[in-house]
Amino acid sequence: MLKNISNLGSILNKSDQQSINGGGHPTTPSKCLSCNGIWVPQAGVNGSCLLPWTSECLG
Repeated sequence: MLKNISNLGSILNKSDQQSINGGGHPTTPSKCLSCNGIWVPQAGVNGSCLLPWTSECLG
């Protein structure tokens, strides 16, 4: 069973994987705020979203 689970990344495309794991980590300031997160801008990259453990976006 573990082997089958490990292979899901190569079997499912990215959008299918996101629908299974709840959408993934927010990648924009607006998505971060909608998940009750705090957006942290970073030089050279888009930024990071800090989510509380109670966020529905972690699910």
